Amino acid sequence: MFHMHLTTSGSALEIPDPLAHWPPTAGGTDLNNLDPLGRVVYTHKIGIGRCLSLIGGGVVVALPCLFLFRADSILTWVLTAAAVLLGGFIGGPGLCLLVRGSTVCTFHERGARRVRPDSHMDELRYDDAVEIGFSITRLFVNGGYTVTTQELRLGSGREGEELFAVSRRLHENTGLVTNYRVQHGLEPLCHHIAGRIAERLRVRLDRGEPVRWTNALLIRRSGLEISGADYQDIPWEKIARLEIEQGTFKLWLVDEARPRLEMAAGTMNFYPGYFLAAALVQENAGKRPSPAATAPPDEEAPAAGATPPRLVVSYANQVDDFMAMRHFEYRTDRAKRQQWLAKVWAWPGLVTIPGIILFWALSFKGQLAPELCILGGLGSVLAGLLIRWLGGEFLWLLERNKVARELQAAHDWSRQQECPDPFLQREVAFRDDGIVIRTSADTSRWLWGQIGAIEWFKGYAFIFGADNKLHRPGCLLMIPPRAFADLATARHVLEFPRA
Repeated sequence: MFHMHLTTSGSALEIPDPLAHWPPTAGGTDLNNLDPLGRVVYTHKIGIGRCLSLIGGGVVVALPCLFLFRADSILTWVLTAAAVLLGGFIGGPGLCLLVRGSTVCTFHERGARRVRPDSHMDELRYDDAVEIGFSITRLFVNGGYTVTTQELRLGSGREGEELFAVSRRLHENTGLVTNYRVQHGLEPLCHHIAGRIAERLRVRLDRGEPVRWTNALLIRRSGLEISGADYQDIPWEKIARLEIEQGTFKLWLVDEARPRLEMAAGTMNFYPGYFLAAALVQENAGKRPSPAATAPPDEEAPAAGATPPRLVVSYANQVDDFMAMRHFEYRTDRAKRQQWLAKVWAWPGLVTIPGIILFWALSFKGQLAPELCILGGLGSVLAGLLIRWLGGEFLWLLERNKVARELQAAHDWSRQQECPDPFLQREVAFRDDGIVIRTSADTSRWLWGQIGAIEWFKGYAFIFGADNKLHRPGCLLMIPPRAFADLATARHVLEFPRA
């Protein structure tokens, strides 16, 4: 989920600049005083390594058929021709790029520049840009995160003018704790440019002009208009929040359990409209109706004579606690358990199944005594089980290293207030009416009606939120066994709310 903190001053739209702490390019050169577009923020070019990879791929495809070619066989003529054509299709672009050079696109603080192989140069200042598109694609294999691909498109809106388009592949290290909310790669650059465009859209809106957000959304000073078969005109004060989660935009209304609108966040000009709409929602928050009784109230000082908490625990989560959560998920979530089994049984299957087939074939042909074939088959099974055990331990160790790396990255990012600190010290008080969670950052309270489930696993207490209009179900608290002085008493205290 992405949240942009906005402030308003009169009719001005003030968006924090995501590039304020952006590091300079390699070499540390500050081009602010040398280039009218400011220092370089990101450079995109196709390197010689990628060109050689394309050429090598074409050679690998075409070379085997050339060695197997026979002049007296029509089939080999056809296969060789097809392989050469496919190899040329793969390696040809790499060869052209290697000979002619590639287009270099640089994004600066105040504009973008594109230099083509023929030295022709195009420039676009962000103040002249009117359209921007940004999309994020995350690849998961067997439930495990692999890589992120980002694409950024920028244009002036003039007919026939080519967009400035770049892409970047990167690996994010904070997904476990932040659900990939921390900005990486091209995302701060997108928000920087979209914020500049949103400021100009605000000026148009203050002149009384409606602003087209997407094909189905129109921003007016009074509210948000949703066109289409289900036409709606929603005042800003009735919108509870706007959020972006995993590339999907969601619009929530006050007192509604489900989002009123969901749409992809990668369309052209989505982000400028999003920043403008978020600012208008914030401006009109004071006109919003009083929250429903089910909203979690702010922490207040307990009244005199109030019942003391039934149980108070204090702890800070560690890497092993998050691994216990992983273990619990693999035990209770069928989809995640199947993903884990697919990982750990891949290599044993490659040993056991071919081994059994081999010894069965040898026995069938009479090349080996039946007793030896049976022993060989049993040996293959035992070898597969051994690999399964060793592989499971090794994969779990890799999983722990990955989790530790992500948690440390989230801890580092928390110092810049970009995400919550996974190692933050917590004090949790269990009261008759709910749970109070205190940290150095804030204090929150959850009523028992907002708690969906309390699960115990190897001494850990996992407390899950209910699916209501304010919060999606998820693990609110993960309390380790070391936090409880008496585990039996803790179990009794956490059972009574559901009795």
